[in-house]
Amino acid sequence: MPQKTKLLLIGCGDLPGRLLNRLNFDQWQISGLRRSSIPMPGVKMTYGDATNPGHITPLLEAEPDQIILCLTPDNRTPAAYRNTYLLAAQQLASTAQRLAPDSHLIMVSSTSLYAQNNGESVNEASACQPQTGTAQILLAAEQAIAKSHNPFSIVRFSGIYGPGRRRLLDRVKTGKLSPLNLPHWTNRIHSKDCAAVLEHLIQHPQWSKNGAGVLLASDCKPALNTEVETWLAEQMGVARETAPEKINPPTGKRCSNQRLLESGFQFQYPSYREGYQAMMASDRNT
Repeated sequence: MPQKTKLLLIGCGDLPGRLLNRLNFDQWQISGLRRSSIPMPGVKMTYGDATNPGHITPLLEAEPDQIILCLTPDNRTPAAYRNTYLLAAQQLASTAQRLAPDSHLIMVSSTSLYAQNNGESVNEASACQPQTGTAQILLAAEQAIAKSHNPFSIVRFSGIYGPGRRRLLDRVKTGKLSPLNLPHWTNRIHSKDCAAVLEHLIQHPQWSKNGAGVLLASDCKPALNTEVETWLAEQMGVARETAPEKINPPTGKRCSNQRLLESGFQFQYPSYREGYQAMMASDRNT
């Protein structure tokens, strides 16, 4: 029987859970670390803190082939981000460099690191100048992973939506629409596609051997918030005011997924229309 590939999940929330649904457990030996005492079928769990050397060291001594760092802070304060992202990334990087130097480190990050706000297109080479304290700490966590000397991949997801992440859908449904004269570029990715991106990274040997570096993961259609909300309102039969004569120039940025597409990745939901249509169809069937 072929030897199983070792996968360590540090943080076992929504996206890692969706990833597990995509994997063949006959091919993977999976361990997980999470704070809450919630089991995951098929996963050898450790309940503890990713910043605690006593919890992380035994897991790294097993020399996992792939390690996914996907954490969720308790709240959106700089202190929570520091305690969750930065300290965990620093602990993982230093321990992996010492005990598992060949392990492929994958960190889930965010496009919030890009401060461009005049409709610019951004990609992996674009400057990161985070404007908020939380984004600055997230960038520092990325830098800790990159300095580990392990092969690494940092995945910057744009706005994640999908089951359990339906704030925009619910807001439009109640008629709370953004002003049409204040358009803003938005970028998003369905949570199922997020899990597929993570699977794409761990299933391809070239990523594991060399690391992908930074990878921007967003769907194929950046769209103005006013366009998305108007389309959703039409789908749900929600009234929308007439467009004003004067519309301000759009703010925000447009995220390019060209590198991800060139790697061979294929989206299940290439734009907001396919993703939200699936969510609305699910609503009608419940």
